[in-house]
Amino acid sequence: LLTTLKSQQARWRAGGGGEARVVEVLLDVGQAGWWVLADRRWPGTSKANLDVVVVGPGGVFVIDAKNWRDVRVEAGSLWHGKVRQDEALDKLRDQAAAVEDALATAGYPPSQVTPIMVLAGRAQAPIPVAGVLVMGDRNLHRELLRRGRLLSDEQVRRVTSTLDVACPPMPPRRTADGRVPTATSQYEKRG
Repeated sequence: LLTTLKSQQARWRAGGGGEARVVEVLLDVGQAGWWVLADRRWPGTSKANLDVVVVGPGGVFVIDAKNWRDVRVEAGSLWHGKVRQDEALDKLRDQAAAVEDALATAGYPPSQVTPIMVLAGRAQAPIPVAGVLVMGDRNLHRELLRRGRLLSDEQVRRVTSTLDVACPPMPPRRTADGRVPTATSQYEKRG
């Protein structure tokens, strides 16, 4: 049991590092009218989180950060090592659908919510895989800004306000000894 817990803790730490790296990459987009909402509650759940939601002139993006090294797209499927990642893609599409539902009250068209899986520490051009855009964090900034203007400044504010309520910040995570580690939400930035 102790070995399993240590292994799980190491995976969480690595994943959190990936989230933090992706959020750091996104800090610059705040100056271009984008809002970065990190470590938010998944709408309709009590404990599940969304790594990052980004709202800006180019639309709404639900981002799942992965700190994976051995990743490839082969025959239309995403692989991490020898494991096909259909469940990870399903989960991200479900997260984007929950954000779409939350935005329906603001009159936001669901076709403009884009799920993106971001591979931390990688330069990987965007590849569509089963309805999800998969890319390296080094390509994320450029991908967001190339989208052009789909939303006015007022629409960006309204959508962000709706998501701030529908996807509140997650409470700080605690370690087994009750300490609060550095959270990715410290990087939250508003444009």
